[in-house]
Amino acid sequence: MTRDTVDELARAAVLLATFVAICLLVDWTSKAWGGEVTYCRSDPGPGRWIYRVVDGHRCWFEAGGLRRGREKPKEELAWPNYAEPPAMEVPMPPRFPWSEEERFKGDAR
Repeated sequence: MTRDTVDELARAAVLLATFVAICLLVDWTSKAWGGEVTYCRSDPGPGRWIYRVVDGHRCWFEAGGLRRGREKPKEELAWPNYAEPPAMEVPMPPRFPWSEEERFKGDAR
């Protein structure tokens, strides 16, 4: 092998190692950390889901590589807090002109 070939192979190895390190870093940052709260769903979605019983109900969450026996701790599972919608004011129903009896009587001649 010539010196140029060895230099090209070394550059390619450095580039490959850099690419692999970046891919691992991106994958590593997309994983959930311990202690991160996951919100429960009442029904499983598409894909692999696991449930734990939280507050007396099945709390479904994505498996994300977890297997039975290695679920998230219950402290990291929570039901989402939905704000109570404000009370609606219901207006009085409209009074239509044809529903009033005096409207169409006219003058009696």
